[in-house]
Amino acid sequence: MSTAKLNASVISEKVSKIRWIPEQYSAPQSFVTGNWDFGSNNVRIWTYTHNDLTDEDVEYVPKSTAKVNIAGDVTGIEFVNLDNFLVSSSNGLVNLFNINRDLAANNLVQKHAFKGLHKFHGETLAPCTDLSVCGHSVATVGEDGRLNIVNLNGMNVMRSIGDADSCSIICVDFINQKEILTGNRMGLIKIFDSLSDQKQPTTTLMASCENDKISNAVSAITHHPNQTHIVLSGCEEGSITVWDLRQPEYPASYVSAHDTAITEIAFHPTEPVKVYTASEGGELYQWLNNSNEFTIDGMDRQPSQTETINPWLSGERTKNTISWTPLISGLHKSINSFSVCGAKMVCSSDNEAVYFIDNCI
Repeated sequence: MSTAKLNASVISEKVSKIRWIPEQYSAPQSFVTGNWDFGSNNVRIWTYTHNDLTDEDVEYVPKSTAKVNIAGDVTGIEFVNLDNFLVSSSNGLVNLFNINRDLAANNLVQKHAFKGLHKFHGETLAPCTDLSVCGHSVATVGEDGRLNIVNLNGMNVMRSIGDADSCSIICVDFINQKEILTGNRMGLIKIFDSLSDQKQPTTTLMASCENDKISNAVSAITHHPNQTHIVLSGCEEGSITVWDLRQPEYPASYVSAHDTAITEIAFHPTEPVKVYTASEGGELYQWLNNSNEFTIDGMDRQPSQTETINPWLSGERTKNTISWTPLISGLHKSINSFSVCGAKMVCSSDNEAVYFIDNCI
C-alpha cells in the first residue's frame, strides 16, 4: 500500500467549503472553494500543478484560475453535474454556477440566483446553512428553521416548509428522491417526505450524547452511498451517532471520535468501507472497516453472500471493527471541509491553507 503524501499550501483565505471538480474519465485536478470572514467573499476555481519554482519539499501547488465575488459567507457547495454547482451563503442566497471547460481561465459564470429562500419574521434575510442535491432537486435549510425543495429544471421552489424546525437547522442530506434528513441545534434529526404534502416529519431521531442532561447539536450528517438506510451524524461534542433507518427507534451505534465539534462527515463515494471526519480542533480522520469477520454471541463467522453486516451497525462491537487513522492533526484551527475522489483528497482550514493528500490510504 502506498504512503499518503501531504501537500500544504497557504492561500491567505479562510475556506469554509471545498469540493473537487468532477471529471468523467480521469482523476480530478481542479477544485472549487468558497471562503468566509472577509469583507468581500468569493468562489474560486483552483488547479493543482507541479511545483517547479522552489526546492522546497512541496510537490504540488494550487493556482487560482477563476474567481467570482459573492455576498455573505459561503456555507455550502454541491455539484449538480460535471459542469454546474450550487453555492449557499449566509445572506440566504443559493447561486448556480457553470464551469466553461472550453476556457482555461476565467471560466466561472453565475447562471442563476435563488433569492429569499430563507427569511426571519419581518422579511429579514436568514443564513442558508446547508444544501443537498439529488438529481434535479435541491434541499436547502437555514437558521430560520425552514426547509426548501428547489427544482433546477424550472428554477423554482417546489415546496417550502416554514416551520420544519423551531430552531436553526444546521445540516441537510437528500438521501433519495423521497427522504430528506435535517439536523438541528437541539440534537434532533428529522426525516421529511419530499413527495408528500405533509409538513410534519415522518420520523424524529435524537443524537446520542455522553451527558444526557444536555443537547448535542447535529453539526454534520451523511448516508451510506449504497446502503442508504445507514446514516451517520457528526455532533457538537465530537461524537458519531449511527442510525439504521429500518429500525429508527434507537441509535445503532455511538462512537466517541473527536474532542471538538465535527464540521463534516462523509463516506468515500466509491469505497464506502472508508469514512472521513473533520473537526473544529484541526483534525482529519479516516475510519476504516478493517475486517469482514464479525463476532456475534461469542462466535466468529463470515457473512454469507446474501447477508450484509455493516460494522457501523454493530453497537458496542463497532469499536472493535472500525479503526481510525489521523490524516491531519494538531492544526489548532478548524478544518472546515474536505472532498475525496479516488485516492485524492483536498481539505481546507481556518489557518488560511488548503491541503492536498495524494495516495489517501
